[in-house]
Parts: sequence; C-alpha cells; structure tokens
Amino acid sequence: MSKARDVNKIFTRVFLVLALVVSVVFHSIAHAQIRVAAPDEEVKAFYTWYIGQQAKAKFPLLDNGIFQYVAKETVDRLRNDYRHNRLPGDTDYFVKVQDYDEHDWSVNIVTLPGFELAGAMIVPVMLGSTDKMASSSFYNNPVTHGKSSGSTVRTLTRSRTEAAQAKRSNKNRRYPNRDLIAASKTFLYRDPKNAEKTSRPRKSETEMEAIKTDVLIIGAGPVGLFAAFEAGVIGLTCQIVDTLGRIGGQCIELYPDKPIYDIPAIPSCTARELVDRLLEQIRPFDVPIHLDQRVQSVTQHDNDHRWTVTTEGGMTFDCAAILIAAGNGAFVPQRLQLPEAAALEDKDIHYSVSRAANFADKNIIVAGGGDSALDWALALKDIAKKLTLVHRRNGFSAAANSVATMKRAVEAGEMEFVVGMIESLDAPEGTLRGVRVKQVEGATDLAADKIVALYGLVSELGPIATWNLDVRGGRIEVDTSNYESSRPGIFAVGDIANYPNKQKLILSGFHEASLALRKAYSYAYPEKKRVHVHSSYDAKLAERVNAAHAADDA
Repeated sequence: MSKARDVNKIFTRVFLVLALVVSVVFHSIAHAQIRVAAPDEEVKAFYTWYIGQQAKAKFPLLDNGIFQYVAKETVDRLRNDYRHNRLPGDTDYFVKVQDYDEHDWSVNIVTLPGFELAGAMIVPVMLGSTDKMASSSFYNNPVTHGKSSGSTVRTLTRSRTEAAQAKRSNKNRRYPNRDLIAASKTFLYRDPKNAEKTSRPRKSETEMEAIKTDVLIIGAGPVGLFAAFEAGVIGLTCQIVDTLGRIGGQCIELYPDKPIYDIPAIPSCTARELVDRLLEQIRPFDVPIHLDQRVQSVTQHDNDHRWTVTTEGGMTFDCAAILIAAGNGAFVPQRLQLPEAAALEDKDIHYSVSRAANFADKNIIVAGGGDSALDWALALKDIAKKLTLVHRRNGFSAAANSVATMKRAVEAGEMEFVVGMIESLDAPEGTLRGVRVKQVEGATDLAADKIVALYGLVSELGPIATWNLDVRGGRIEVDTSNYESSRPGIFAVGDIANYPNKQKLILSGFHEASLALRKAYSYAYPEKKRVHVHSSYDAKLAERVNAAHAADDA
C-alpha cells in the first residue's frame, strides 16, 4: 500500500509540473518521447534568422542558410512537399500561423529556459506581443544523436535498422512530430547537464572555411540546373550560386506561367513547370543551391590553378572550374529613382510581394504596366483599403486577359487606375503617407501606406565584368569546342555566352553546358581520363535515380 501511495504522490507531482509548464507556454506537448537536444539560445537564433528571412521577402525553406539549424533530412522532405504542393496551404510550417507581423515577431522572441522531460529537451518560445502573441515548443527530429567531430555537425544519422523501423512505424505520417523543427546542428548532446562538454560555437560567416567543389555554377536558371545534372552524370561535384532569392532565373522572374514550346520531347510546359522538372532531375545528386549570393571576386591559385570565388554574402568557394550560366547577367529590380526611396525599402516600398497579408487594409500603390504589376494589383485589391495602379501610359505590356480584368475592376470601383509617374514621396519621420504622381495636366496626390514598384528587372554583368574576360556587348566570348572563356577554367553557357551564330535558346544552353563540363573534368581530375558511358548503361546513375524515387515512395 505504501508503495502504491508513493507512486501516486510521484504521479501527482509530475502531473502538476506538466500542468504548470503547459500554462506557461500555452502549448500542448504531445511528443515528449522524442529525444531532443537544443539549447534555448540555438532556438532563438533559429527564429531570429527565420523571421528575418521572411521580413526580407525571402523564402527561408529554399535558402541554404536553413541548414545551420535544421537537419538536412527534414529540409529535403519539406522542400519536396513544397515543390509538389503538399504543404498545408499558406500556413508557415515552422510557426504554424498563416499571417504574422514579421517586424513585431523579430523584436519579440523570448525563449524560456529549456527543461528535460522524459529524456527530451524542450525549449518554450514566445513570439510577438499583444494581439500577435504566439508560442511554440522546439522539438528535434527523432534520430540517434552522435557527437560532433568538427566545429559543427553537418548531419544527423541513424542506423539502417532504426531507419527501417522508423519508416515502418511512420509510413502514413510524413513527419512523425507535427511540431518538428528538426535538430540543432551546432549543439548535439544526450544529457543537457553536459551540454558545454559537447557543444561547439558556430563560426561566423566571415570565419567560414571555403566550400570545396569541382565546379561552381553561377546561375540557378534552367541552364544552370541542367549543368548541375550533367556534372553529376560525369562524376563532378558542384555547387550553385545565384544573386536572386529564388530558383529559376529569368524564366521565373519574367515569364513563370507563359508556355514554352521548344524543349525537346516536351510539347508544351510553363517556365515554372520546366524548373520543377529540372529540380527533380538533379535531386539524386543533392546539389547545394545558395540563393541571394552575388559572386564578387575570383582569384586563381598559382600552385594548383584552382579558383577561390567569393560572394557579397560572405561565402567562399574553392573550385577547379567556374561555369557562368547567368543568363543576361545578374537580375535586379528597377527601383524608384527617388532620394527618399532607399530608406523605405522593405518597410513601405517593395519590389516583390512575399506575404500578401502584410498589405491588408492599407492604401496601396502598385506601379508598373507589365504582367507582374497587373497580377499583383488584381490580387491585392480585395484585401487593400484602397488600391491604385499607376502606369506611365494607357497601354500595357501584359496579357490581354489581365488588362481586361483590370479595366473591369476599375469600372466596378474595386480599384483605381492613374496615368502618370511617381514624382515624389511624402514620408514624414520615415513612414510613407502618400505619393505625388506627375501627369500631363499637372500632378495629383495619392494617399499611400505601401508601394509595390514592379517596373521589371534589369540585367547587368556586375562584378563579372571585372574578371578580365573577353566581354563584347555585355556577353562573354567563348570557344565553341568547349565554351571556355578567354581565361582557361572559366566557362560561359546560355544567354551570357557569345559566339558566331549564337541562338538564345534554352536547349542551346543545355548543349553548351554538356560540352563545357567535359572540359571542366580535365581541370578537376587532370590525372584521369574520363570514359564516356551512355546513361542507359550507367549503373551508378541508375542507382542514384532509383534511390531518389524509392525515397519518394517511402
């Protein structure tokens, strides 16, 4: 009887502790059986980065910076679900909220001390303030934790037996833990009491070691993506960098949903569909893609003739060859050329829309006359307090259907259209209040809380122009036998390459990349002679592709 009373006392105490914890974090802990390791500072670092990316109109899930905090296995699954539209609507997976104020949340991230429960480390997180208050708990991926052998832990592993058991038990649940944020990659430990013995500080970007690879591909458009596939086929490792914040290059930026008819064996597809198929094609090779990374400088080593490449974002690469597949150069949005504009960017002036809810109940000016301008004007008019489309003339360079829909919306009083150019901004104390639009008859003042300026993109070679390459008319001259530039080891393919009878076609870029990489192989492995193998007879390639398909079916 005494033993029973003791058990009851213990049970009662545990229950009270759990009730207290739940009342503090406003969150039900439903998966305490998972072994987790993540200190509170690591959790806060993750949310600070994640919400910061959202506030910059970037999609964190597709940014490789997420690998600092989230296990690769989880990121790969989430990315695959995103590409196949399997994520739950517009809900943000990591915060489980559709709409939130990024600025409020970024300055109001509070982590409570972590505690151990049933062998797991739980870290409560408070996000936002007042009406935006939210809370979440940090859980780790249910994997077997190992000790770090380097400055950071790159992957989390589990045995084949454990993986098979997990697959069987979770075959109908893609993510065993609905609150999954995956595993900390800097701190890995079994016992929170011994955290300092096994935790290691993460290096800052400026201290990061160079990423070593055979080929660095500059440009994540269709040609750059296919080049990554070809590199994998012939046995080269590669990394991709792109100055844009999303994959797809000018295809996605300029005409994502317009049909393309000249891709071999594909009668018709949109640019978006083509990019999705290319991403699926390179998936067996697990190619890292670094977005928002504009390449800055290249330096060739005297001893081994390899290259050191740096980006404006602080990344460094050590590679045997460089493949420039940058289309017409780096794409940047045409900005408002007004002295007050720069200070209002990302706050009141936007060149893209990442979260429509941030524009709800606002006086919105959409500036531009192309597809993007009309599409967003029509999309935002239903949530705006008032929406006005401003364009310099009555004609539009957009799809006829979009123009007709816009005109009907204007006639119905759902939005307004003003012909003119934004001449000045009214922004007292750094907050946008209105704009003055210059017109033929004079000028008119419009109230404005937000401006979405969609004047299109402009391309520029940028730092590439300083690399001592033979550049003519903004394009790089190449040798058509291997598409090598005037500097051995640097190749140019796609629209940025120039030679007699050059055709600016995606399929031409595919051909150019294939030949360029075969020459690049000789720089990566000068002592080896590459033996050509048709893909039909390439056992290693078949194994990789089959493994990728098997992972999808699991």
